[in-house]
Formats: sequence, structure tokens, C-alpha cells
Amino acid sequence: MGLAWLFLSFQGRVNREVWWLVIAGTACLDRALYYMTGSAGLSSYLVFGLVVAALQIAPTVKRLHDVGRSGWWFFPYFVLPGILYAVAFSSENNILFILSTFAGLMLLLWAVFELGFVKGPERDNRYGPDPLR
Repeated sequence: MGLAWLFLSFQGRVNREVWWLVIAGTACLDRALYYMTGSAGLSSYLVFGLVVAALQIAPTVKRLHDVGRSGWWFFPYFVLPGILYAVAFSSENNILFILSTFAGLMLLLWAVFELGFVKGPERDNRYGPDPLR
């Protein structure tokens, strides 16, 4: 398993440990870039933030594969909460703000629970062999 496969390929499976290492590593990279670009402005940080987020997509799809889900589940787990937060923070309606924020948070918490704590099956599935073997 090379870095190119881990970050650029959407094929195969990764276990919880690898996924957590990618999430922690990219979070550290994100913080470092934030502090390094502090004087460069928000636009520079947003560009770096998108790069860091892009680094998480392929490993997350592989982790979804490990628990038996299609990579398309990335959208309801991670893109939909972003849309809900955008709706919440652009709304002047308090009820819509609360409901959108709550729904987005619940989706993210479920995704982190399933991807970070649920063990994949100890057998091959349609996405590949068990990554722990």
C-alpha cells in the first residue's frame, strides 16, 4: 500500500487505524498551513483547506468500502452536512438554523462513528480483501 494508492485511488479498503491516521495527519497539516498562511489571508487558507480536504476523500471512500458501503455514501456523510451548515448560517430563521445545524451535526457524528469505530467484516467483500489480512 503506497501513498499514491492511499490518496489517489478509490479502489480497495482501509481499516480504522489507517483512516484515523489519515484524518489526524491531514488535520495537523491543516493547522500547520493555517498558522503558516495567517498573514497571507483567508483566500490562501481556503485553497490549502480544499487541498487538505481532497486528501481525505480517497481514504474515506476506501473506509466506506471496508464497512460495505459504496463510495457514494461520502456525499450524505460529508457533503450534505456542509450544505446544511451553509443553509443554517445564511438563514435568518432561528428554527431553520437550529434544525439545519442539528441535522448536519448528526450526519457527521454518524459518519465518524461508523467509519472510526465500526470494524469492517473479517472477510472479502465486493470492494476487495480484508485490509487486516
